[in-house]
Amino acid sequence: MSRFPGAFRALVCGLACSLVCGAGLRQSQAADLTADLAKVKAVDAGGKNHAAAAGAMKSLAKAEAADLPQILAAMDGANEIATNWLRGAAESVAQRGAAQLPKADLEKFLADTRHSPRGRRLAYEFIAAQDPTAESRLIPTLLDDPSLELRRDAVAQLLADAAKATEP
Repeated sequence: MSRFPGAFRALVCGLACSLVCGAGLRQSQAADLTADLAKVKAVDAGGKNHAAAAGAMKSLAKAEAADLPQILAAMDGANEIATNWLRGAAESVAQRGAAQLPKADLEKFLADTRHSPRGRRLAYEFIAAQDPTAESRLIPTLLDDPSLELRRDAVAQLLADAAKATEP
């Protein structure tokens, strides 16, 4: 005789199945996301691949907030048109999932100077929109950053702090 009643076993089996199926679904979504990102990165100024990219954008705009670092990473090596499309997708995802933005993952992305300066700047903007301490915490660390925009913010903050320190 079993230690657990049949209903309890059914519940446990159902939960286990949900977890396994959910993991498979997440892997499938990640594969779709990768394919959609590739379609957007293939867009060019001559109109080539625009139809495929437009379809991919519909899917990307529905991605989860946890996918933001992957969307931002797709800006690495992307042309200007693809970068603009990817920015639109990232902003759409961030607006929809503002309450669940992966702040730690976005900060890790920002800290990795191998990523596109535009992607890193957008990651900072997402962080700053959620965290009022972001500017005072993160900008001073970007004084020697290879990204001109981020470095400019750090220099501006440093100059503002120096001006305050010299006021009578």
